[in-house]
Amino acid sequence: MDPATIIIFFNSTPPLLFSVSVPRFYPHSQPIVKCLDKNSGLNNVMSDGTVLHRNLCENWTALGTLSTVIEVLRESIVVELHEF
Repeated sequence: MDPATIIIFFNSTPPLLFSVSVPRFYPHSQPIVKCLDKNSGLNNVMSDGTVLHRNLCENWTALGTLSTVIEVLRESIVVELHEF
């Protein structure tokens, strides 16, 4: 079975679009999260769009859900876009 891809849109300032690739062995393998907006302004987004966050990488467990992914993204956006 091929991985499924989910698109997540946050109506933030600026608006942000993410893709979440759910691997074959999910939830035992963590999803791959990428920001599709090149100028996101988020510190945890690599040049290829990959989102790096400890809860999406090294701290991922089989108890993680897509709700976990959305919450991590939401918290990252709120914290980073509101820091001055």
